[in-house]
Amino acid sequence: LWAVAERRELASLRGHTDVAFDAAFAPDGRTLATAGWDGTIRLWHVATGQELTTLTLPGNGQAWGVSFAPDGTTLAASRNGPAFLWPAASGSGVAKGF
Repeated sequence: LWAVAERRELASLRGHTDVAFDAAFAPDGRTLATAGWDGTIRLWHVATGQELTTLTLPGNGQAWGVSFAPDGTTLAASRNGPAFLWPAASGSGVAKGF
């Protein structure tokens, strides 16, 4: 994470075992979600850079995209196929494929 105006690094997020392909901030700006080619979605606390949780897409394959609902209640992830949804507040529970 970078403070662009100040041109300085805020945190280095380490956790994915392959390329992080996409990232999205929650509407309140406190959480960042990253989608990795390792098939995981990781949630990060923006202020500290600490990993909050790791979500694994069902089946095999890379996570290509991640996004929060405009109201921040749902997290969506996709790959070449279905999209998966989780409650964003807990970052847990069973992913629902659509």
